[in-house]
Amino acid sequence: MRPRQPSLIGKIFKDTDGTYYHGQRFIQIADSDMPTGYVTTEIHYLDGKIHGKPAIIYPDGQEEEWENGNFIAISALPYSQR
Repeated sequence: MRPRQPSLIGKIFKDTDGTYYHGQRFIQIADSDMPTGYVTTEIHYLDGKIHGKPAIIYPDGQEEEWENGNFIAISALPYSQR
């Protein structure tokens, strides 16, 4: 299987000060169809690279395992497919 966002493979993420992302972060995208007005994706980082099991948790429930910026597997399908 492939990751939902293959363009993230090998990418290194830093904040505006140049510090590598580390730990848990939440990305919010505006969505007027949602009661909150946005959807949230949870991403875990290690030294600026996506990393963890799960490393990415999408709003629809899909979970992906990544290791040091490389996609490993889909560890949970979207809620509608479980």
